[in-house]
Amino acid sequence: MGSRATDCSKALKADAGEGNAMGIGGRPSFLIGTQMLVGAQSYETLKTAIDPDLGAMRLARS
Repeated sequence: MGSRATDCSKALKADAGEGNAMGIGGRPSFLIGTQMLVGAQSYETLKTAIDPDLGAMRLARS
């Protein structure tokens, strides 16, 4: 492996370790605010999870 490939491998291992520490054991996984969604999710499920945080961010900007 070249140094770039080694760097990428190290970064992937670090990311996987961080995910495991947060309880992420499968892919795809989504951490939205404090809510963990594991596995394939519908648009509506993701929208329902994201909208409250998105609304709070918009309020904070105004």
